[in-house]
Amino acid sequence: MAKKRKPAAKPAVEDNEMAQIQALLWASAREARKSEVMRSLKDSSVWRQQMLSLTLGVLKAGCIGLLVNYILLASNLPVQQSTTVAVVLALIIYAWNPGLWFRKNLFRERGHAAFVGALERGAQALKSRMHD
Repeated sequence: MAKKRKPAAKPAVEDNEMAQIQALLWASAREARKSEVMRSLKDSSVWRQQMLSLTLGVLKAGCIGLLVNYILLASNLPVQQSTTVAVVLALIIYAWNPGLWFRKNLFRERGHAAFVGALERGAQALKSRMHD
């Protein structure tokens, strides 16, 4: 019976250096996200876009509430009950916000884009250093 060969162990130094590089990449990405969120909180155009997103979300929820109300009225439910059910259902759907259809948090989106961008730039820099 042949002995099984153990795979060659990687040097601990390279693992430690890689862990440090990864930690630095994550820290810089978190800092990029934080600074972009703070920058966007001070930007009036982002606030206008956010308010437009919220306003359009309320209009969409209102349309869904009206649609549900008409459907319930067509099924001979009393007006007070159908309106109450429609409003509660529209508010639940608006709060749940499936697929970010009603509203978006533009501040969070910009921060996430900065986070991903910092990670991608760091990965590209790391790849170019490894190939050199």
